Amino acid sequence: GDKNHQVRQAAFNLAERLHDDRTVNLLLNCAVSEDSELATGAIRCLGKLKPAGASAQLISVLQTTRHTDRALACCQALGQIGDAAGLQALARILAAKGWFYLGRRYDAKVRGAAAFALRALPPSTVAEALIPLLNDQDSRVRRVARTYIQSR
Repeated sequence: GDKNHQVRQAAFNLAERLHDDRTVNLLLNCAVSEDSELATGAIRCLGKLKPAGASAQLISVLQTTRHTDRALACCQALGQIGDAAGLQALARILAAKGWFYLGRRYDAKVRGAAAFALRALPPSTVAEALIPLLNDQDSRVRRVARTYIQSR
């Protein structure tokens, strides 16, 4: 929780090397911190560690946060972890139509990160999620979907 960026980065590097249950629990607690920089760093670290069971909390953070940087970090971490729960959460972000349809509209950066993160997941399940995005209004999302589907 140190405010100094260099100290905080050193702590995250140490957490990556330790990679034990206590460290993962500490990172999961930091991921829901009020301090956005701390939470974002913890989420990125969790993505690198790929701990079992972290996806559920990352999905919860993703669904509740109003901070773009946290949502971006969650998308990236879910892509790195690469489990089925992450696939469903990322697909929901891409399918969100906005408040008019009683859903949540995500920032274009977050949608782009979600589409890019889907590329890291198993190909057989991702193609289904990306096909409806070939005609998405966001050019980044369309480009990722088209590139992924054409490469298969």
